[in-house]
Amino acid sequence: MKRLFFALSLFCFAIASHGESATDELRAVQLLENAAITRYKASAQADSDRAELDKVAENYEQLVKKYPRDANVREAYGSFLWSIERRSEAFAQWETGEKLDPKDADIAFRLGNAWVDLGDAKKATDYFSRASRLAPRDALYHFNLGNALFLFRHEMHDERTKTSDDVAQRALEEFRTATGLDPFNEDYAKAFADAFYTVPSPDWNEALKAWEHFRDVSANKDFAYTNLARVSLKMGRKEQAREYLARISGKQFDRIKERLTRQLDAAQ
Repeated sequence: MKRLFFALSLFCFAIASHGESATDELRAVQLLENAAITRYKASAQADSDRAELDKVAENYEQLVKKYPRDANVREAYGSFLWSIERRSEAFAQWETGEKLDPKDADIAFRLGNAWVDLGDAKKATDYFSRASRLAPRDALYHFNLGNALFLFRHEMHDERTKTSDDVAQRALEEFRTATGLDPFNEDYAKAFADAFYTVPSPDWNEALKAWEHFRDVSANKDFAYTNLARVSLKMGRKEQAREYLARISGKQFDRIKERLTRQLDAAQ
């Protein structure tokens, strides 16, 4: 790995020396970054390995000096700094990048994630909202906005979402959008289906379809059948609920299966 890192370092130097574009030079530094981080995580995290990370930072600094108005360089450098726990410096790079290109969805997304980690609900959702507006076809941006709204639903009241129920409904809508944009993503499908349990007056027919979709894209069939039974019970479809429960085979679901069966028996 050390030989690879050295070779990549020479590669970065060669690209920079021959006056390639900012995009080419950035890609070269990112290759160096990936090698250094992989080595650092796989090692005892010794000083020599940390030195390679410092070398990557130096390469980014050179890029910043050479292309001071390139928002992509700022976004990438900030992401690297954040990954090695130099968070105040990462913020500085992203905030500069935001000023250089206010329409950069990636930078807005990065800042949203950063504010989630720091527990600032308003700033996190503002940045995720901006990212999803700037890149409306990106499912990940809608998914993270939905997660932030759901996580902070008890403190995100404003003119648009005056109650926690309103925020939960908005989160559901973002999960619906993410699932529509990337229908084969299991995480998106689960978040969308789960969200029906938190909104007022949910559309249980739509919830049932959401859990059917999750079943189709997920390997965790027992979890899907458990929720299909639960939703069917809420809809008063007792026989359908029993059919779903009968399809559950995993022992880890025995307790919830028994609980749902008791609820079915009591509803007779």
